[in-house]
Amino acid sequence: MGPLLFCLTLQPLLNTLSSRLKVGYLDDITLGGSVNTVNNDVGSIISAGEAIGLKLNQAKCEVICNAAVPAGLAITDFLHVSPNQASLLGVPLLNGPALDDAISDHCAELTKAHSKLPLIAAHDALLLTKVSLGLPKIQHTLRASKCAGHPMLAKVDDIMQSCISHITNCDLSANQWAQATLPVKLGGLGVRRASDIAPSAYLASYSEGRKLVASILHIPQAETLDPSILNLWNRLSNDSPPPLGDSAFKQRNWDLPVAETTFNRLLNQGDKARLLAVSADHSSDWLHAIPISSCGLRLEDEAIRVAVGLRLGCNLCLPHKCPCGTEVEDNGRHGLSCKKSGARTLRHNALNDVIHRALVKGGVPSTKEPTGLIRTVNVPMVSPKFHGRQESA
Repeated sequence: MGPLLFCLTLQPLLNTLSSRLKVGYLDDITLGGSVNTVNNDVGSIISAGEAIGLKLNQAKCEVICNAAVPAGLAITDFLHVSPNQASLLGVPLLNGPALDDAISDHCAELTKAHSKLPLIAAHDALLLTKVSLGLPKIQHTLRASKCAGHPMLAKVDDIMQSCISHITNCDLSANQWAQATLPVKLGGLGVRRASDIAPSAYLASYSEGRKLVASILHIPQAETLDPSILNLWNRLSNDSPPPLGDSAFKQRNWDLPVAETTFNRLLNQGDKARLLAVSADHSSDWLHAIPISSCGLRLEDEAIRVAVGLRLGCNLCLPHKCPCGTEVEDNGRHGLSCKKSGARTLRHNALNDVIHRALVKGGVPSTKEPTGLIRTVNVPMVSPKFHGRQESA
């Protein structure tokens, strides 16, 4: 309740200000207008704030303008910031040095994480990269800043590709990396590319916020989307129809055509069976599992390498001849269907154990078939017969 009570205390003070733009977010206040109007409002905040126990921290206050601030005003001692270097609530306002620095800082953090990820298990590192270190770290900037098409986003994607290759110990080609960046339900790893998601993120945020922005600035609502960002989205989505109405407020509705365009392109370039298999229902559930060792959900590093390699079509081994006589390709896919593969027996036994435990848990008496009952594979099962004696009527 603390933040709510603070806002309720500050709201009456904001209503008395004369600036054209006055926005409060918790303890951050943004005012916009002429120099004299903003200066008078700052003086009102200082005097009225002291009466209710609030003190303005002038060391953190900024004046965003191109011209110099006249001396002798309440805002003279504030830090002077040019518009192209200004940020609001952690997001650059305009394209310029501030946006470049924001993306560079993200690249530096991602590079530092890249060196630390090998210190933990591959399953943990893959999950952290997907849900925390990658796109979620820069999502706020992509939605609030007009950074779609920024050249430094390609550097973010390159670092992400290096992270995934390092975690999974797999060399990723261009098509394999493109598949890895697809959503999980489309056969990817869910590690999205910033350059692909940036137009969708900005357009969804722009569509949802333009009505609120118009009411704050007291200007007519913009009826059209930003043409430069929309043209970039059209190229990524292969000129798909954009979402309209309330559906345009959701980033997922903008992103899905872009992801489906990449998925269809990969389908047309070959290996269709593998892509359809990994995008089938429940084929990607292991990617959503939280790696908890006590529950048996943490995969070993080698298991992660093989699972990701089979999913993306990476090279997993050297070509060789299988004991069954078949030539094994470097993708290692033959082991999934080889009749002499030990993994088939292990999976079969594991499935039997799961069914047996479920029956026991449900109170159904059950016993697993002992080994060695059938010594040859081709022994036919003999059904029981009734032997009786015919009697004359």
